[in-house]
Amino acid sequence: VIHGAKYQDLRLECARALEDMGYRLFLVANPEELLRNPRDLLKIITSLRENMSPNSALYFSFTELNFVPLLVYLGVDLFGESAADFYAQTGVMTTPHNNYNLQQYSLYDMSPAELKKQNREYLDFVLREVRAHIQNGTLRNLVEERCCSSPEAMSALRILDRDYGDFVDSYTPLY
Repeated sequence: VIHGAKYQDLRLECARALEDMGYRLFLVANPEELLRNPRDLLKIITSLRENMSPNSALYFSFTELNFVPLLVYLGVDLFGESAADFYAQTGVMTTPHNNYNLQQYSLYDMSPAELKKQNREYLDFVLREVRAHIQNGTLRNLVEERCCSSPEAMSALRILDRDYGDFVDSYTPLY
């Protein structure tokens, strides 16, 4: 687990120490807090990607589905089902564009088990969609489309384009 809160230097130190011990799969601690702070998210993820081995994988255990394409674009490799399961227990349906509290938006009448299954299916869809866009060379298009549904994601994309042009140029192909 890469700890260090919002402090980039602590997270880098933690990642380097773990890599020196032979680890290659890294869980990013406090992912839900990072997603609410676009500047911190970008600062930490880009610095980890620039300083870690390209053979090391970053794992976000908890994220909203509309952030997945952006996180993949930034270099996050793996995602967990914990968010889908958590949201199901709280009565929230996760979709690629938004989360819906089924108490407020009576879209479906589902048990927590049915909702968990549906949320996991949406996660699977989003991951398949990301893979297809990577194969077709259109991941950036998907990132822009998904970021429009979240102020935090859109802020992160705008900051990425404005302040991290060298990172984007180094890690993403030009079309």
